[in-house]
Amino acid sequence: DGNITGADDLLAIDDVIVSTGGGAVDLPPTVASTTPVNNATGVATNVVLAVQFSEAVTTAADWLSLSCAQSGTVAGATAGSGASRNYTPATALRPGEACTATIRAASVTDLDGTPDPMTADMVFGFSIAPDVPPTVASTTPANGATGVALASNLLVRFSEPVTVASDWYVLACGAAPLAATVSGGPANWTLDPTQELPADASCNLLIRAAAVL
Repeated sequence: DGNITGADDLLAIDDVIVSTGGGAVDLPPTVASTTPVNNATGVATNVVLAVQFSEAVTTAADWLSLSCAQSGTVAGATAGSGASRNYTPATALRPGEACTATIRAASVTDLDGTPDPMTADMVFGFSIAPDVPPTVASTTPANGATGVALASNLLVRFSEPVTVASDWYVLACGAAPLAATVSGGPANWTLDPTQELPADASCNLLIRAAAVL
C-alpha cells in the first residue's frame, strides 16, 4: 500500500506454525533379488547362489538352507558383505533335480538404527539342467564330402567335452580299417591317419556311442 501522510501503521503478522519431520523410518531388510531367480530352469550343477538384500545386513551361520530332491540338504560356504551374499554348495548338484533355498528371516538383521530382522522367510526354487548325452556337432570333412585330399586329417567336434575310449572310432576306406593317431579333446578330436587315404575310394567314419562319454 502507499504510505499515507500522518498515519503510522504497524505491520500485522499472523502466527506461523511449522513442524519438523521425524527421522527416516527404520524398515526391516528384504530380499531384493536372487540368482538363480525363482523357478529358474537349466541351472548349472556348480551354481553359486547370490542374494542381494535391500540394505547392508549381518547374517548368522544358518541364514540360508538349500535342499534338493536327490542331493538332500546341501551344506555350503557363505561369502560377501554389506547387502550382498553368496552361498557356494560344498558339492555339485545333480543333473535334473529340483532345489529349494530358504533365507531364514531371523538370521538376517540390518545394521541401521535398531537392528531389525526380516519379517518373513524368503523361499525360492530352481531346477538343475538335465544331463543330455553328447552328440557329434560336426565333422571335417563333412558327411558326403567329395574331392577330399589324400593326406587329410579328420576332425570330430562334439556338443560338449567328452572322454573317449580307445575304440571310439572305426575309419575304413573299403573293407580294410585304417589306423589313425588321435589327438585333441575334450570337445574337438583329430584323427591323423597313419597312411594316406586311398585314391578314388569311399571312406566311412563310424563313431561308437558307447565309447564316448
